[in-house]
Amino acid sequence: MAFETEDYVAVLALVAAGLGVALVPELILRSTSNDGVVVRPMNPPNRRTVQLVTTPDLARVPAVQATVEALAEAAKQTGCRPDVEAAPAG
Repeated sequence: MAFETEDYVAVLALVAAGLGVALVPELILRSTSNDGVVVRPMNPPNRRTVQLVTTPDLARVPAVQATVEALAEAAKQTGCRPDVEAAPAG
């Protein structure tokens, strides 16, 4: 039997119920907890790339600016170095 969902809280609940094992992002483990789940690190750790793409006009919208800043700050807090680059207008 297999389960599939992108709801990581549900995934952790399935694991806590003894229905299997799961790979979940570390960010999820920081934001929620479940006493019935034992966390084991991966060696080597798995990494992912998060990319944000917008247009020059939208980049000036305060909510978009706040989102870019929040993603960069979250990356810094996890020990990553955010690379921010502007693509040429085209």
